[in-house]
Amino acid sequence: MIPRDEPFFFISGGRRLFGAWQGSDGPARFALLFCHPFGEEKKSSHRAFVETARALAAESVASLRFDMTGCGDSEGDFDRAGLPFWRADIAAAWAELSRRAGAASRALLGLRLGATLAADSLDRLEGVGALVLWQPVVDGKEEFDAELRRLLIQEMMTHGRSGTERRDLMAAFERGEHELELDGYPITPALYREIGGLRLAEKRARFPQRTGLLQFARRAPRIEAFAKGEPSIDARMIDVPLIWARTDFIPGATEGRRLAQEGVLPWLT
Repeated sequence: MIPRDEPFFFISGGRRLFGAWQGSDGPARFALLFCHPFGEEKKSSHRAFVETARALAAESVASLRFDMTGCGDSEGDFDRAGLPFWRADIAAAWAELSRRAGAASRALLGLRLGATLAADSLDRLEGVGALVLWQPVVDGKEEFDAELRRLLIQEMMTHGRSGTERRDLMAAFERGEHELELDGYPITPALYREIGGLRLAEKRARFPQRTGLLQFARRAPRIEAFAKGEPSIDARMIDVPLIWARTDFIPGATEGRRLAQEGVLPWLT
């Protein structure tokens, strides 16, 4: 029998963070830390993380899922959080994983912005045996700009016009004079600058030897170009719906097994 999730709280910078430990069926050979994506993508991908963790448990891989500051059931206000908090949270979660892992090797997995944050935190972590990047954000500014374009398109579809020109919105951000909401999440100019400054290629020198990249079933030229850089990264594609962007798709045990078998285990064995 696979152990049930063990919910608990641990401390990061004086804040209580929510975690869920998934034990393995027998002695664990790997212990894996999940780093969740940003905003609504976290909510959409939650079930996929759970099902993947359960499938991995049957393969002797224990795991820890957790909520970063201001997210989910963890303490803190989202509009006061940001990259310094989230980097510290990943380090605290890694320490908790290491405490529970025993003799098992340790690995790090992130989805979308969570993958980029995982890579960005490598200099704070010891003993990372493997890194798995699921559809990572390669360029933070480009990703954020795409989200802003989506916001303006939604305004036009709702109101027949956008109340703000994109260039004016960007200029206001640069001056620190504007704040907006993306799917209900407040985006401050400071957070925009922090995420906009992320470049995954700049973290490449810290990647462990076992680094893999999982691309979901859509073309992503920037990700493909990144994977082919030097040194090249073992990149694979999986034909599974976009688990972070589909509100009409609820992953189940079948998808969890596929994500475990094709999206994690190749880089842990």
